[in-house]
Amino acid sequence: AEAERVIASHPKQGPPLFLYLAHQAVHVGNAPVASHPTWALQQVPARYAAPYAFVADEQRRLLSGMVAALDESVSNLTGALRAAGMWERTLLVFSTDNGGPTTQAASNYPLRGGKATCWEGGTRGIGFVSGGARSGLSARVRGGESSAMIHVTDWLPTLCEVAGCALAQHGDEGG
Repeated sequence: AEAERVIASHPKQGPPLFLYLAHQAVHVGNAPVASHPTWALQQVPARYAAPYAFVADEQRRLLSGMVAALDESVSNLTGALRAAGMWERTLLVFSTDNGGPTTQAASNYPLRGGKATCWEGGTRGIGFVSGGARSGLSARVRGGESSAMIHVTDWLPTLCEVAGCALAQHGDEGG
């Protein structure tokens, strides 16, 4: 809701808007403890978990609800950008930080391993770029798919390409 408010209040002809929205969902790391026995149940509002009542495993049911909440949030964000007339100038970067924790109902299938492991299931994650500003990307980047190992800093050249900023070439950094 706060991101939607920021988008709606941003001046139509104002400077570019950089909005960093770090979702805590999807995350199941908070296990119940004696001092807070219902902690896991409070990680996702009941209205998101309810459609998955048929899922017998409680952790998996809550995880499914968290994915639904995240999906709705991204939909609300893109809707707000469209309503504000900003979608065509938007570059939306969606990324995760790691694979899911297989000990807490996540599945990284067909990859082996999970969060906190060096296997692909722990190090590979999903990410994509969307938005109308993709038209500012070179044909080499736009519409492409990569299965190469990257780090979050590898986004810099793509973001600069769309923003029109020049990157210093190796040796051009100066003194």
